[in-house]
Amino acid sequence: MPKRSPDQIPAVKKNAKGEYYCCLRRKKIYLGRNGKTARDRLLRLLMEDTPSMYTPKGQAEMVVLELIEKYLVKMQDHSHYEKVKIMCRTVLEMFGEVPLSAFGPLALARCRQVWVDRNLTRNYINKLTNWVVRMFTWGVSQEMVPYDVVARLRTMEPLKPGEARDNPPREDVKNDDVLRTLPFLTPIVRDMVILQRISGMRPSELFRMTLEQFSRREADLWIYQPFQHKTQHFSKTRVIAFGRFEVSILQKYAVEAEPDRLFFSPRVAWVQRGWHLGGNRAAEAFTRDVYNAAIRRAIKQANAHAKASGSREVAHWTPYQLRHAAATFVSLLLDEASASTALGHASPTVTKLYDHSAAEKAARMVRERDAKGKDEIERLVQMSEK
Repeated sequence: MPKRSPDQIPAVKKNAKGEYYCCLRRKKIYLGRNGKTARDRLLRLLMEDTPSMYTPKGQAEMVVLELIEKYLVKMQDHSHYEKVKIMCRTVLEMFGEVPLSAFGPLALARCRQVWVDRNLTRNYINKLTNWVVRMFTWGVSQEMVPYDVVARLRTMEPLKPGEARDNPPREDVKNDDVLRTLPFLTPIVRDMVILQRISGMRPSELFRMTLEQFSRREADLWIYQPFQHKTQHFSKTRVIAFGRFEVSILQKYAVEAEPDRLFFSPRVAWVQRGWHLGGNRAAEAFTRDVYNAAIRRAIKQANAHAKASGSREVAHWTPYQLRHAAATFVSLLLDEASASTALGHASPTVTKLYDHSAAEKAARMVRERDAKGKDEIERLVQMSEK
C-alpha cells in the first residue's frame, strides 16, 4: 500500500467498539463515537498541529484582500450589499494584505473601534461585526480560510449599552404630521407615502412594484407578491393586500402593455417638480436616499409655511416610521396578529417593535372597564371617602 502524503488529511476510521479514530504522527487519536463530529474534531486537531497544510505546495497563503474580492462578487445581489461594502472597505483598508490565518479577534476589535470612532450606532456596529464573521465563515466553506479563524472570531462579544452611541427607539409618525407634509410632495411621492402609510409595506417593496407581480386584481382588492423581498432567502412568500382605497391609487400607475415597468420612477417626480432631466438623467428606480430626500424637502417646506402662518411645526419623520404607524393603526383597529400579517413578519415578537398601541389600548380598556363596571367601582370608591 502506498504511503500517505504528509499533506493529506488522515482518514477517519471506526473500530469494533464503535469508536472513531485516526492515525496522526504514528499515534492513534480517538475522536469519539459520533461520526458527524469526528471529522470536525480531526480538522480542529490538524489546524492546531499543522496549519500550513491548508496552503498548497508552492503557493503563498491567501490574504484578506482576496477573500473580500470573492465575497463581494458573491453578495452583489444581496439586499444588504451596501452594508457589506462598508464592512469590507474598513477591513480592506486596515488588513487587506494580512494572511487570512492571522486575522483574529484583536484585528476585528480594531475594525470595530474605527466604526465606534465614526460615531455609528451600537446596533449598526454589531451588525457590521457579524458580517465580518459571516464573510470568514463563507471563506471556510470555500476552503480558503482555516476553521480555527472563525472559531476565534466568534469569541468576540457584541458591544454593550454605553460602549457606543445608541439611537432612541423609533416611534410611529403622527397622522397629523403626515397630512401636513403631503401637500408639499410631488404627486407620485405623495401617492407612495399614502400607500405605505395604509399598507405598512417596506420602502423597497414599494420601489420594485410592477404589474406582473400582482397575482390577483379585483375591483376592491389587489394582491401584490414581490419577487424580491427581505425574507426570500428563508424561502418565505411575501403577500401584500391592497383594499379599495389603495386600488384607486394603484390604478393610476398600472400600464397593461408594460407589465414589467416600475410603477414609481424618480423621472416622473422630476417632471412633476418642473425640473429638466437634461444630461443628468434621473434614476429609473427610487432608492432609500432619493425617497428620504423628497420627504425631508417637503417637511422643510411645510415648516416654512407653518412658521409664516404661526402654526405648529411638523415633526421630522422618515419613511420607515410610516411602517410603524401602519402597524399601530392595524393593531388598534383589529389585533396584533393582523398587524404582523400586514408587515410580513414571521414572528409576532418582531411586530411588537413596530406596534406602539399599548398606551392607547390601555386607555381604551380603562374607559370600557369604567363604563361596564361602573356600579361595582363606585361602591369601592365610596368606601374610600368614608
